[in-house]
Amino acid sequence: MILRRPAVGTHVPPDAAQQFRGVFSDLLGARLPEYASRFAVYCGTYPGDAQKYVQYHQDMLDLAGVDVYDKRVLDAGCGFAPALILYGILGARELNGIELQEEMVRTVRAYEPLLPPEIRQRLMLVEGSASSLPYADRSMDIVLSNEAISHYLDVPAFLGEVSRVLAPGGTLIIADSNNARCRARRHDVYDLWEQFETGFHAPSEGVAGRKHYALKRLEIIRDPISLTRRRANSR
Repeated sequence: MILRRPAVGTHVPPDAAQQFRGVFSDLLGARLPEYASRFAVYCGTYPGDAQKYVQYHQDMLDLAGVDVYDKRVLDAGCGFAPALILYGILGARELNGIELQEEMVRTVRAYEPLLPPEIRQRLMLVEGSASSLPYADRSMDIVLSNEAISHYLDVPAFLGEVSRVLAPGGTLIIADSNNARCRARRHDVYDLWEQFETGFHAPSEGVAGRKHYALKRLEIIRDPISLTRRRANSR
């Protein structure tokens, strides 16, 4: 299958990877005492893999059909904020991050003075939960949840908050591969997919009685054919 990129995608400066590499080389090299021990483990490969990291986000933004330039971005579960730094390089107007882990927030606040001024002035980080976003209604253009949603304790609450803070026409981007690493969780997900495909085997609150996708697909295919026949017979 060939996927065509949408007409709208993010503009990436030619030197974006070089800028990202330089920023993280400086941050890692500082070795500040406030840094969490995991900082070097999580982010130590970014200088060497800068091009790969930039390409990953470019592909994700292109798939979503959005450009972060001049956009108000929120990274929900931002960790050590590498995506926000990159989106600052790509020209986002606001770089908002919320993170539950105190040591990650402490690390970002420690390295903030080392960031280029044009990124530092746009970066706003808060410690808190993705299920209770401390932002005004319609205040964000893009909400990102990258490798984070599998850690949320209340996903429905997060989605409700996203619908509140996103401006009209805004975009929610969710990308997560963490579940694939857990055999039990992977089994549960595959089982859920199978139930959606072939029908629910047991009543489940909120989904009992829904028509499964195999029948729904047949209706989608048959309806246009039936409509065409009805129109032909009426002539």
